[in-house]
Amino acid sequence: AEIARSFVIVCQSFELEKLWHSLEKLDNKVPADILLKAHKTIRNMVQRECAWFLTRLGKDLDIAREIMKFKEGIKHLRACADKVVSGPLKTTLARLEKENLKKGLPDKLAHDIALVPILGAGCDIIRISQESDSEIERTATAYFELGDCFHLEWLRDQTKTLPSEDRWSDEAVNGLIDQLYTCQAGLTIRILNDMKHTKKNVGIVKAWIKEHGHQAKQIQNLMTDIRRAPGVDFPMIILAEQRLRALYGG
Repeated sequence: AEIARSFVIVCQSFELEKLWHSLEKLDNKVPADILLKAHKTIRNMVQRECAWFLTRLGKDLDIAREIMKFKEGIKHLRACADKVVSGPLKTTLARLEKENLKKGLPDKLAHDIALVPILGAGCDIIRISQESDSEIERTATAYFELGDCFHLEWLRDQTKTLPSEDRWSDEAVNGLIDQLYTCQAGLTIRILNDMKHTKKNVGIVKAWIKEHGHQAKQIQNLMTDIRRAPGVDFPMIILAEQRLRALYGG
């Protein structure tokens, strides 16, 4: 029952019926593999956000309450996404949208499908915004800039490629990926709290590192070393996660 509730909350909060309906109208108009890929992108986001509601919300799910709490925030994030995303993630967003257009998706749908993975951070961003009394745009800017500074999206992608031979390996990989998301959320809260004296949004993470960042700079150096390594393994990622967690006191 809880899984079903989380699914309804995610579908309504992210207005997925509109996306699914737009994709269905393209049946027999664009190649089937393009539509399947778009559906897979949505499915992956739904799985992650359902898990978020089941494990991170910290209270029993109330469908009406959670939809009211998250739907407007997701809509706001969707509207400002192009402004708050930075660095390699912004480049990736532009590339995905261009690829979708080339494959035959209409302009708006190509953009909306490209945004889906980014919107997957929406629940964390909305909750952080409420807990830190910060506007969603400011919170999202800090969240994505932080991911760029510490290469967190790249690190999660590397974690997904780690060898997985059984159920326990799968659990370890998924748990480590979730912990990296937790680190990004925890650090965002720390930065927003520490930087309440400044009104700037863009560059807020770099300003925080400059003011508070001896330890942060050490982690940046660690991430540079990991990226230069010929391969990435569990100990490297675990060490990075531990250092990130220590940075915000998690």
